[in-house]
Amino acid sequence: MWKRFSITIVMLLLGFVIIFSGCSGGYFSGYIFSISGQVSGAIEDGVNIELTNEAEGLTVTNSTGGFTFNNLSNGSYIITPSLSGYTFTPAHQEVTISHANVININFTSAVSTEP
Repeated sequence: MWKRFSITIVMLLLGFVIIFSGCSGGYFSGYIFSISGQVSGAIEDGVNIELTNEAEGLTVTNSTGGFTFNNLSNGSYIITPSLSGYTFTPAHQEVTISHANVININFTSAVSTEP
């Protein structure tokens, strides 16, 4: 009786390993990550930061230029800062989340020289 019970338990555990190893490259698909960064330079507070591609979102930098996008899955994203009267370097950044939060996505702002 114990032998049959042990075999059943081993088979169930093996089934769970097979099922969950197929989820997102061996990780559970429920993992949620974030992208964060900073805007510095001529303007920091109130810069629009747009997230596009697999998810879309918009946030605004805080008083120290910081921004964060939460609840993101693995994948590729484009982060683009904008504010009338200013330019940003780089103009956008491509970011890939791969089972970890992404930090230090930074931009430098300057007063636009175009009318």
